[in-house]
Amino acid sequence: MPVSIIERETPKLFKEGKTGTSITIRNLRKDWTRGVARNVKRTITALVSPFESNDSFTAEFDIADKPGWFEDLLQWKDIKEFALFNFKVTISKDSIKEFKYDFSPWASMPKLSGRTIELKKNKVDGISGEEEKLVQLFSQLEKEDGMNFSLANHDIGEVVFEGYIFDRDNFVMRLGVSDKKGFKGYLDNNCGIRVFRDGLRVYDYGEPENDWLGLDLRRVNQPTKRLSNNIVLGAIYLKRNDSFDLIEKTNREGFSGKFRL
Repeated sequence: MPVSIIERETPKLFKEGKTGTSITIRNLRKDWTRGVARNVKRTITALVSPFESNDSFTAEFDIADKPGWFEDLLQWKDIKEFALFNFKVTISKDSIKEFKYDFSPWASMPKLSGRTIELKKNKVDGISGEEEKLVQLFSQLEKEDGMNFSLANHDIGEVVFEGYIFDRDNFVMRLGVSDKKGFKGYLDNNCGIRVFRDGLRVYDYGEPENDWLGLDLRRVNQPTKRLSNNIVLGAIYLKRNDSFDLIEKTNREGFSGKFRL
């Protein structure tokens, strides 16, 4: 495809020292519907993590003559307030180095108290002595068969895992969710565990049809003890310089190489 480059003396879009890339699409072969446009916006904005700000890269999507198509589209900042649980874990080599878990009941749940558990530098805050021993015991990485394993066996580096957990039960939603249809729709389209490397997303981990961690199957086997894919919105962060064993495919959808996620 030939590309013509024109250099302007005066910037048209990125003024006052700002930089970036603007892509404008015109003369589509088919007219887009409102649903198609909203799905494209979801995909574009999902390029960056909703949890961590990326100063070097942001993604925006708009349709010039259809500004109303996105007016009622719920965003992460609207949904985040309904998360009852959130966690952040730092994994290095063969163990969990840091861990923070919060239970944050809504104001409409006066009989429930919030709780925070934090593991930092082998010290656990927020729980009793016996519980602390259990947390430290489970900080060692194990497979489902109980065998220990270590990330140090691969060039993956430190892994940070962060997530928010929701409750889709109708009784619970009646306690605080006014737009139940929009809330469920957002979770249907956005829940899952995404993977980011140096702040940019690696597809297609975390897409609605890709339950790459098998969360739904685990919940079927133990419904009262496991999380399903449609109630957790999470992100795994990797550093490019430390994860040489994870080689991105040429279509940027998943990893190949010595080790696969």
